[in-house]
Amino acid sequence: MAVSGLPLRLATPEDAAIIASHRVRMFLEAKGWAEEQGADLLAALPPFLQRALTAVSYRGWLLTTPDGELVAGAGVQVRALIPRLEVLDGPEALVVNVFVEPSHSRRAMARRLIVAIHA
Repeated sequence: MAVSGLPLRLATPEDAAIIASHRVRMFLEAKGWAEEQGADLLAALPPFLQRALTAVSYRGWLLTTPDGELVAGAGVQVRALIPRLEVLDGPEALVVNVFVEPSHSRRAMARRLIVAIHA
């Protein structure tokens, strides 16, 4: 499937390191932190993401260039839903880790990732 003219694929456990990097960079940019402030998070994320991707408690979508460079990604954390009036049982998905490489920004990639997640 192509989005924004770029191939879209589901993330695998082997993608944990790049997803971790995207997540840390997302926080560093949003919070204005220095890179060393994200070091502990960057170390903790890959094992967590590998487990979560294997268990499908995290599901990610990645956009790549035709030569395989990962340029954008987004995911959902799937978790058990506390029963409420509208839904008594079932999972919910929280959208997380929306990231686009700065060199590829302003091309509607994040929006299209969200559309793919909803689909």
